[in-house]
Amino acid sequence: VETAQSLADRAGDILRNFEGADQRLSMRIGESAEALAARASDLGRIFDAADQQLISRIAEGSDALSARATEISRIFDEADHRLVSRIADSTSTIGEHADNIVGAFASTEQRVAERARQTGQELAVHAREMEQALAGADERLAASVASAASRVEEQVANVENRLLYTTETMGQKLNEQVSSAEAQLISRANTIAETFTAVGQHIGQSTNDAAKTIGTNTRELNTMLAARSAEMAKILDETARPLVERFAQGGSELQKSMEEVTERATEKLRSENAALVNALASRTAETLSAVEGARSSLADSVADLIGRMSVSSSQLGELIEQAAINLGQVDERLSGSTQSFAATTEKAAQTFASSARLVDSNTTRLTELSSSTLREVASIATKFDEHSRLLSSASDLLSSAQSNLEHTLERQSSLEDLAVGLVKKSEDLEKVMRSFENLVGQTMQNAEGKTLASADKIRIAITEVVDSATSRFADATEEMRRTASSIKSELDLTRAELKKGVIEMPEEAKESTSAIRRAVAEQINALKELSDIVAKSGRGGDNAEPRALRPAPQAPVQRPAEPV
Repeated sequence: VETAQSLADRAGDILRNFEGADQRLSMRIGESAEALAARASDLGRIFDAADQQLISRIAEGSDALSARATEISRIFDEADHRLVSRIADSTSTIGEHADNIVGAFASTEQRVAERARQTGQELAVHAREMEQALAGADERLAASVASAASRVEEQVANVENRLLYTTETMGQKLNEQVSSAEAQLISRANTIAETFTAVGQHIGQSTNDAAKTIGTNTRELNTMLAARSAEMAKILDETARPLVERFAQGGSELQKSMEEVTERATEKLRSENAALVNALASRTAETLSAVEGARSSLADSVADLIGRMSVSSSQLGELIEQAAINLGQVDERLSGSTQSFAATTEKAAQTFASSARLVDSNTTRLTELSSSTLREVASIATKFDEHSRLLSSASDLLSSAQSNLEHTLERQSSLEDLAVGLVKKSEDLEKVMRSFENLVGQTMQNAEGKTLASADKIRIAITEVVDSATSRFADATEEMRRTASSIKSELDLTRAELKKGVIEMPEEAKESTSAIRRAVAEQINALKELSDIVAKSGRGGDNAEPRALRPAPQAPVQRPAEPV
C-alpha cells in the first residue's frame, strides 16, 4: 500500500512537473511570440519612420537644390543683363570720351611746343598705369569668375558628398538593424530549440527514473518475498525436526498425537501459507494495478504533454511563419524604400546634373561676356596706345621744335606756361579718367535701376493690358447678354403677336363670312323686291310701258351680281 501510494505520489509529482514545464513552456512561447510581434512592429515602425525621414530629407534637399539652382540662374541672368547694358553704355561713353580726347589732343597739339618730352613721359607712365589697372581688373575679373565657379563646384560637390554619405550611413544602419534583428531571431529560435531539448531530456530522465523506481520496488518485493519464504522454511525446519525426533524417541504413543499435531500444524501452515500467498498475490496485484495505473496516467500525461508540445510546436511554427511573413513584409518595405530611395536619388542626381549643366552654361555665358568685355577693353587700350603714339610723335615734333627754339630766350616764359598748361592738362586728363570711371559706375547703376524700372513698367503695362482686356471681355459679354435679352424679348413679342393673330384669324374670317352672307342676303332681298316691282308693273301697265320699264330692273339685277 505504501509502495502504491509512493508510486501515485511520484506519478502526481511527475504530472505536476510536466504541467509546470508545460505552463512555463507555454508562457515562454507566448512571451517569445509577444516579443517577436513587438519587435516586428517596432522594426516596421522604425523602417517606416526611417523611410519617411529619408523621403522628407531627399525632398528637402531636392527643393533646396532646385531653389539654389533657380537662384543661381536668376543671378547669372541678372549679371548677364547688367553686363550687357553696362558694356553697351560703356562702349558709347568710351566712344564719346575718345572722340572728346581726340579733339582735345588735336586742339592742344599746336600749343605744346616745349616740355612735350616730359608730357610724353608722363602720358607713357599714365598709359602703363592704365594698362596695369586694366590688366589688374582683367585678372580680378578672371579670378572672381574662377572663384565663383570653384565655389559653385565645391558646393555641388559638398552636397553630392553629403547625400552619398547620408545614403551610405542609412544603408549601413538598415543593414545593421536587419542583421541585429536576424541575430535576435536566430538566438530566440536557438533558445526555444534548447528549451525543447531540455524538456525532452527532462521527460526522458523522468521516465527513466520512474522505470528505475518501479524496477527497484519490484526487486525489493521479490527479495522480501524470498526472505519471508526462507524464514518460514527455516521455522518449519527448526520446529518440525525436533518434534519428529521427539516423536520417534517418545514412542508410538505420541506418534498419533504428533501426527495429529503435525497435521494440524501442516494445515495451519498451509492455511497461513495460502493466506500469505493470497495476501502477497493481492498485494502484487494491487502493486501491478497501481504500477499499470501510474504507467497509464504517466502515458496519458506524456501523451498530453506530447500533444501540448505538438500544439506549442505548431504555434511556434505559426509564430515563426508569422515572423517570416513579417520579415518578408519588412523586406518588401525595405525593397520598396530602397527603390523609392534609388528613384529619389536618381531624381536628385538628375537635378544635380541639370543644375550643373545650368551652372556650366551660365559660367560659359559669363566667360563669353567677360571675354567680350576684355576684348572691348583691349580695343580701348589699343586706342589709348594709338593716342600715346600720336602723343609721342607730337612730343618728337615738339622736341625737334624745342631744339630749334632753344636759343630763343623770349619763348622761355611761354615754354614755362606751356609746361604748366601741360601739367594742368595731365591733371585734367586724370580728372577726366576718374570722372570716366565714376561715369561708368554711375552708368552701370543707372542701367540697373533703369532695368528694374523697365521691368516694373513692363509688369505694370502687362497688368494694365490684362485688366483692360478683362474689362473689355466683360463689357463685350455684358453687351452680348443685353443683345440676347433684347432679341429674346422681340422673339417673345413676335411669338405673342403670332399667337394673337392665329387666335383672331377665325373670328375675322367669321366676321367677313357673316358680312358676305349679309350682303348676299341683302342683294337677294333687293332682287326679290325688284322682281315684285316688275311683276306689279307688268300686270298694271300696257305693252309700251313695260318696254320702257324693262331696262330699269336690269340695272339692279346686274348691280348686286358684281359684289358676288
